[in-house]
Amino acid sequence: LYRPLNNMKTGGVGLITTNGSAISTTGSGVDSRCIEGDGGGKYTGDSACTVGFTNNGGFNAYRQYPGYADIKESENNSNGSYNSFQTGLRIQNRWGLSGEIDYTWSHEIDLLPDDLSSVSNPWILKYDKGSGQLDRRQVLNINYMYKLPFFNKEHGLVHSIAGGWEISGTIQAQSGSPAPGNTQGAEFSASYDPVGLGGGYTNRPNISGKVKYVKSGVKWFDPSNFSVPTPSWAGGPNLGFGNTGKDAIVGPRRINFTTSLYKSFAIREAMHFELRFESFNTFNHTQFKYINNTLGSSDFGNATTTWDPRNLEIGGKFVF
Repeated sequence: LYRPLNNMKTGGVGLITTNGSAISTTGSGVDSRCIEGDGGGKYTGDSACTVGFTNNGGFNAYRQYPGYADIKESENNSNGSYNSFQTGLRIQNRWGLSGEIDYTWSHEIDLLPDDLSSVSNPWILKYDKGSGQLDRRQVLNINYMYKLPFFNKEHGLVHSIAGGWEISGTIQAQSGSPAPGNTQGAEFSASYDPVGLGGGYTNRPNISGKVKYVKSGVKWFDPSNFSVPTPSWAGGPNLGFGNTGKDAIVGPRRINFTTSLYKSFAIREAMHFELRFESFNTFNHTQFKYINNTLGSSDFGNATTTWDPRNLEIGGKFVF
């Protein structure tokens, strides 16, 4: 709902609710292998899984469907939802200023980020339910264009060179995303097979207590309260799947400024020259992009990449 506030300003608010369903998912059953973990002997009974598996016939006692190896299944049973509150204000040529401010508070929840994705736990689909890759709770966007008032009343060469400059830019601020597969998010992964029958699973660690954010240097969170879950073949609960949700860690926020300074120099009636100076990431803020999410990695919990540093450009265009 938008309405004019006066002849130069427009404001409005909006509520948006969407739901999606029948998203295709894929999952793997079991195959003819027995994997005891990473081979490091970390667990009591680590070798018990090999008993009776000296040939393929021994696997049948553990298969869901005896006689078959890896079984993949595709279903249209995933869903997602997005709810948001949006508001904005637009100003047009007020004291030489034009621009717009838009703010959104939202929450996106899903099982999978997109169509034809694989679930982590084929037995319990809700294991992957949580805030998804489109979830950014707060987003603020500002764009503006301002006619600089300097030397506008001058004439001749002074006005031609120093007057008539304009500045424009954008400001983007958004909270981080917890979604897997998103460069600002952090989904945990544990590489061993939790069930021990070689299916296509994606596991996550166990977490004890709340996430402890450090945010010091490249260290984003404290990895000390995360641990490898005990696999099911060693007596672990939940089929060996860890209790960390896919949205347990919220990745870095981003605040970015772009700025342009430009002017058009008139040469004659149908001829002019345009000069433009531009900067991207104007204040050269370090903005972390990706958090290492692999349990056991030396960089687990650290920021490993950043968005681009400040870039400066100058350009010109001759129009005739």
